[in-house]
Amino acid sequence: MISFDEISQSSKYRQLINRYDQVAFYRSSGATEATLGLIRLNPKSYGAIVEDVVRNRFGIRRTLCTEQDGAFEGTMIEVKGPRLTAKGDFFVQHLKPTHNYDVILVAVLEPTGSLTVRAIEKWQALRFAKKQGSEGFYVKGKTIVEYGRIVTSADDLRAFIQC
Repeated sequence: MISFDEISQSSKYRQLINRYDQVAFYRSSGATEATLGLIRLNPKSYGAIVEDVVRNRFGIRRTLCTEQDGAFEGTMIEVKGPRLTAKGDFFVQHLKPTHNYDVILVAVLEPTGSLTVRAIEKWQALRFAKKQGSEGFYVKGKTIVEYGRIVTSADDLRAFIQC
């Protein structure tokens, strides 16, 4: 049996244990333990929470199709919930150009524990997208910040869609 003492002496162990990661970034930015709990969730569980919260806030109804997360007054919506990286930036991944959605709502978890939600049109995001293997495409957060619009209510989302 290899003891934990031997494992902890490995250079790879020390390198990975001491790296500045996403949790460390949020902690150093003043995140509470409750927010850090959201950071520690696996991506699927975290995404389900964000999707539920965003759907409820904006009045987005579920659809039967798996190509989008819901519909808002006839507009197909995709919800993405990125968390900030250890460098304080984010990216939106797994965008599928062939899927049926018109608007992407990007809900970024801030160190305060709140979500900043930006709306961006699918075509606008995909203009800057990069291939992500077989998982679709990804877009850097700076693109979302530059071209997206902060929305905080159903009225904001409606105004964004009508522009």
